[in-house]
Amino acid sequence: MDPLPSPEAFDLGPYRASMAKRLPMLRARAKLSQAELAEASGVGHRTIKKIEAGIGNPELETLLRLQQVLGVSTLEEFFGELPSQRPN
Repeated sequence: MDPLPSPEAFDLGPYRASMAKRLPMLRARAKLSQAELAEASGVGHRTIKKIEAGIGNPELETLLRLQQVLGVSTLEEFFGELPSQRPN
């Protein structure tokens, strides 16, 4: 099994648009405002706004916190449809 990439190497570029669409939908499903999600997850409100705007590159820890609060169990559910794995 390949080790996980370091947080510095984790580029979410290909997934930004998916996250920007999915996060508001997941928040609505959980009946949480941006501010409520920020407080429950310990993630800054400004960071959540950036993710929903499709800008920035949130840290993996940030995504894991959001995933936990939103009750999302898989990456596909969080990011939407994932592109096929690219060869190294």
